[in-house]
Amino acid sequence: MWRPSTGTWHYIGTFGVIVSVQWGQAGDVPVLADYDGNGSQDLAVWRPSTRKKG
Repeated sequence: MWRPSTGTWHYIGTFGVIVSVQWGQAGDVPVLADYDGNGSQDLAVWRPSTRKKG
């Protein structure tokens, strides 16, 4: 789950543990995908103000 107001991702990690990661900032758009081809989705955001992914 992505919380746009804080730029924080919340997801269920290994062994069912809930993980919260600050990756992004308010106004960013989540673009979850498997960017490195390892079979797992990677956290990423698109920043409209700069038109760059991070």
